[in-house]
Amino acid sequence: GLNRLRRIRAQIEATESRGKDNAELVEAVKALKDELAAIDLDVMRLPNRILVPVAVAAFGGLASTVLTQSGWTTALRGLLGGLIAGGTLAVLSLITHGGIGFGDVKLAVILGVSTGAITIAAAVWSLLLGSISALAWIKVEHRGDPLPYGPWLLIGAWAGLLLSGFAVV
Repeated sequence: GLNRLRRIRAQIEATESRGKDNAELVEAVKALKDELAAIDLDVMRLPNRILVPVAVAAFGGLASTVLTQSGWTTALRGLLGGLIAGGTLAVLSLITHGGIGFGDVKLAVILGVSTGAITIAAAVWSLLLGSISALAWIKVEHRGDPLPYGPWLLIGAWAGLLLSGFAVV
C-alpha cells in the first residue's frame, strides 16, 4: 500500500535530468506525490486541486523551454506525448463508459507531456507499462473491483523514463 507508494515516490525523486532544458518537466512529474496515488487508491479520485497546479507546471515547463532555449522540438514532443497518452485514455474512457475516469485522462495528459518532452518513446513506454502494471494488479489482487488507475500511470511514467535511458535510480 502506502509504503510501496513511498518507495515509488523515492524512485521518481531519484530521477535526474540529462539536460537543463527538461528540468521543469521532470519537476512536474516529481510533483505527483504520494498524496495523489494515495487519494486515488482510497477514494478513486484524482482531485483537480492537485492535478491543475501540476498541469500548469508541465505546460509552463514546455513554454519556458521554448522561450528560453528555442526548444520548439521539445515542446512539440511534449504536446505529442500528451496527445498520445491523453487521447488513448480518453478513447478508453468512452469505450468503457467512464470505467476509466476523466481524472485518469488528465493525469495521462500531464505525464504524456512531461515524459514526451524527453522522448516520444518515454511517453509511449509510460502509458504501456502503466497499463500492463494495472492489468497485472487486477489479475492478481482485485478481480472485478474498480481500478484506481492513477498509481499505475505514475509507475508507468517512472518506468518509461528508465527504459528511455533518462532516469537514474
